[in-house]
Amino acid sequence: MKFTIRIITLIILSFVTFLTCSDDNAVDSGVQSVGGIDTITVTTAITTPAAMQLIELNGLPAHNDAMYAMVLPTTKANDTGYTYVIETDSGIYLITPLNPSDPIHGGTVQILITDDSSFVSEPLLLTLDSLPAAPGEFAQVVSLLQQVLTNQLRINGYTRDSLDYSNSANIPVRQLPYIFAYDALDSPDNPNSLAAILDGTAPLLVGESTDFELVDRLLALSDFRDYLEDFVAGLDTIETAPPFILSDQQTVSKIRATDKSTLACIPAPDLGITTCGNLAVAMQKHSELTVAARSAANKVKADVASATLALVGLIPGAKVATTAIGAAMFIDAKTSEGQLNLYPGEFIDEATNFNVSTTEFNEDFTENGNWTEFNVSAKSTGWKLDKLIFETVLQALSAKGASDEMAGLSDDALAAANEFNQTVGDAVKSAQAANTFNDLAGGAEFIEICANTWSNINCADQAYSDVSAITGQLDIDESAKTYEPVEIGTATMRIQTNDSFGADETRADAIIETKGIEVYIDPFQAEADTNETLNFTVRVENAENSDVEFTLENGGSLSSTTSTAVVTTPGSAWNPPLLLKAKSLATTGLRANDPNPIEDEAEIRFQEGFVSITPSGVCVKPDSSKTFEATFEGGTVDSIRWETIPENIGSFSGSGTTITYTAPSTQEGQITIKATINGTKVGYAEIDISDCRCYWTFEGAGSGYAYSASGKWAPANDLGALSIIMKEVEESFLPIVGLAVYNSYEPGSYPSENVSFTGLDEITWAYSDLSQALPIVTITTFDTGNYVEGFASGILSNRTNFNPPMYDYITFTLSFHGEFFNLDRPQCTDEE
Repeated sequence: MKFTIRIITLIILSFVTFLTCSDDNAVDSGVQSVGGIDTITVTTAITTPAAMQLIELNGLPAHNDAMYAMVLPTTKANDTGYTYVIETDSGIYLITPLNPSDPIHGGTVQILITDDSSFVSEPLLLTLDSLPAAPGEFAQVVSLLQQVLTNQLRINGYTRDSLDYSNSANIPVRQLPYIFAYDALDSPDNPNSLAAILDGTAPLLVGESTDFELVDRLLALSDFRDYLEDFVAGLDTIETAPPFILSDQQTVSKIRATDKSTLACIPAPDLGITTCGNLAVAMQKHSELTVAARSAANKVKADVASATLALVGLIPGAKVATTAIGAAMFIDAKTSEGQLNLYPGEFIDEATNFNVSTTEFNEDFTENGNWTEFNVSAKSTGWKLDKLIFETVLQALSAKGASDEMAGLSDDALAAANEFNQTVGDAVKSAQAANTFNDLAGGAEFIEICANTWSNINCADQAYSDVSAITGQLDIDESAKTYEPVEIGTATMRIQTNDSFGADETRADAIIETKGIEVYIDPFQAEADTNETLNFTVRVENAENSDVEFTLENGGSLSSTTSTAVVTTPGSAWNPPLLLKAKSLATTGLRANDPNPIEDEAEIRFQEGFVSITPSGVCVKPDSSKTFEATFEGGTVDSIRWETIPENIGSFSGSGTTITYTAPSTQEGQITIKATINGTKVGYAEIDISDCRCYWTFEGAGSGYAYSASGKWAPANDLGALSIIMKEVEESFLPIVGLAVYNSYEPGSYPSENVSFTGLDEITWAYSDLSQALPIVTITTFDTGNYVEGFASGILSNRTNFNPPMYDYITFTLSFHGEFFNLDRPQCTDEE
């Protein structure tokens, strides 16, 4: 089972996993029973694995991230090593460890697996294979690392001699990714450099075995050399950066003038990028460096190989192997990043702008659209050197410090980790490099170069962008940066960066709309008599040229300008109608070679007359009649025919333009009366055949003097009785109830059963005994235009002797309920 992860990445992750899964109760040698910890049996089908093979384990609990394995040689119990337990979707696996007593030749070992809290396994015996021989592998790796560094320096305009880090303030920012790698690899200022370890002159080797056999075999097993060879081959093809980049020698001096606690990172160099050409070259360089690194990294046997190199740090007494491999991985990481993270490598799509001169064209456009700006922005990722990586290669201790992360390790594991930390840390930095780091980082745990942004760089030039219509049709001239529509409608014009920028691209769209010319004559229809003069105007939309040409067909005469027309109708009736046409005179743009005219037309008809019927809408009671009159305006009546719609509803009497209609006696509903004059001209009236009543109810107060004599009371004078109420009604309503004629000094009578009396509120008699009074009031109402007035008259029963006659003052409240005709509308709607 193989995985593809960069070497340094998995080392960091794996070592962190190991360091966080132990505590003070870890087993030293053999199985120690601690209260509450179960002993379990673990099995595997592979008991003689090849070096660094993944072997599947059975019997372990799933989803337990705290599991790890201790390696106990059967021949030397004091040497304890460690390895990793990995859980995947397909199972739980053990990375075959190295024999802590004899990592080169292998042998039989015991594996104890635990999580230090809930279980420990019974010993699992494995017979480890020897590591394949690979003489000279370490020397080849060192040589390849030197070639990587040499190439990276060459590409960026530097040599080893130019890497002077004795004064941190004067270090060019572009050199920072290389000075620490150079110090660890082969700087003469570092007596413990990797090159010094290889040639045996490093002071840290004093008293240590300089046999590099274990280093050779581990490096060969990891395919580290194959990876570096591919990386070097990729770098060999990359040319030196152009002068505008090389000329950027911005130093880190700004950090000295700034409070380090407030400075998040060292300002990034702008690399001399001021034009689109500069940006394209820089991004192409980034792409080339990326391809070189990635194509090489793809050949690394990532998971197993990384674990191979990481496990060496957990082998007791392997100081030379630990230092050599740790330093090699540190140098690779820093040189691989190199200038890559300072170059712009990615466009900021949301900051891309495409500015065009015209987004809307008229059909007869006279000027092309153009563009002058395609503004793009790009960014770099920045570069970071973590203090803990610098000092220990691994991020195992993180920013928490050794005391936090290592407190839970067993004594043997703690000793192994501390030895790995110390030996590698001594190797990868000289005293000067350490001082430079501390000076730049201050109290921080890292040195960081800020990510940078290059904004609003105009890449409209044809050398760096491609323009096309992705929807619709446009005629685009990329060299002239112009465009024009090919058809009416909407098109989408897209501009995007070309392959000058390496692997990334950005784009922007512009919506271009072309509207067709439209011509409108006002009015578009007319009726006229003979020898009549009519005026017309024209409206032209979506046109640069709004002029039109008028023509008149089928008679009459025309006088016109490019926007107005006057038509005089013929001296006699005409048919077919006159046609007034207005044709656009636009001849540019899409109209240049289009033979199809754009025009509108108005129709002028001879007006022979108009028929109207009076009244146009009425209500007629069943078996009642109504007179109608037809009027023919603009013509002579030669013939007229009256009819109903539906047919034969009721009857007509009379002849000519005035007739009387009688409604049927047994049918109600709405009908239409139609009058046809001269066979073609018609008029209509609407009739509602019903009882034609609407209703209202109103209550009001009345008062007045009444003359009492002979058991009766009557109005006090000839001018009228007691006026009790006046109700205002709409003009469209006319009351027909209560129309009885009033006779002075005589009791009235009820004019309609729909008018009722509700009683007297109060009666005051000036000289009478009210105890025997029983008034009976008759109400009379009649129409007075837009009002209904009510009057009262009546008698007083049980009151026979009036001597002498007298006048009495009466106050009372009456309620009216009335009914109305709706004379103006054919349907009468009940209303209260």
